[in-house]
Amino acid sequence: MKTNSGGPGSQKGSVVEELVSEYNFEGINVENTLFENIASLAGSTDYDNLVTIDWLLSMISEQIVNSSKKFFVIDIVPTISAIQRCASFRERNHDDDMEKFEKRVIIMALDLNLIDEKILLGRANTKEKKNEKELSPELSAFMKGVDEADKGRLEKRYEAYCKCSIPFLTYFQSSKRILRFDITTTTRSRRIIRTLNGVLHNLGLSKNNPAVRAILFAQSMYYFLLCETILNLFISKFAILTQFNLLACFAYKLWCCFR
Repeated sequence: MKTNSGGPGSQKGSVVEELVSEYNFEGINVENTLFENIASLAGSTDYDNLVTIDWLLSMISEQIVNSSKKFFVIDIVPTISAIQRCASFRERNHDDDMEKFEKRVIIMALDLNLIDEKILLGRANTKEKKNEKELSPELSAFMKGVDEADKGRLEKRYEAYCKCSIPFLTYFQSSKRILRFDITTTTRSRRIIRTLNGVLHNLGLSKNNPAVRAILFAQSMYYFLLCETILNLFISKFAILTQFNLLACFAYKLWCCFR
């Protein structure tokens, strides 16, 4: 199973921020969990004997039990290379540990799959390099000032990150609970979030402040009515587009997850 999921360029940070700020999810990060529960870990390089998937999931379970929130988004794959090299994260199967953890049902796994990672890793040809000018704002900021040596290290970290994600994705794939976005380095985060909003709405979740308010200032009643007409037209078209995106999302992305 090939995947380029969740690493640099995947817009994962923007998606997690949307879930936390707009839907009141609690964000749980695997690295924060590790450092908060093992005081000696921050200054240690012997992660191999300290970290196991079973122990990590038990710590996450404890966070969930002690939280007042109802929904959680878990960033399960570490970005620190020393932790990625732990024996537990190098294992190809986490099914037993995940089944034990799923006393609390997980709705789905979110797979942000970067399909043109060669551009990100600096292996593109001359024609492709022209496309780097079209990178998303998030990626442009990330890649600014990266030299060739940095790109080599980035490629190794990127591949290690993807390998760590495979066992988790395989587990959810077996039960058809993956929401997968095939994205490129030019994909804007707002496009991913718009589709994700449609999915969450269909699952019965709503934003903290879903209402959109507009204040109009007009010199006369004529201008007021004109502005009101334009605004209503925009809102109706936006609703149609949102509905279309939602239908397309379910036809293409989610049929295998909930049948």
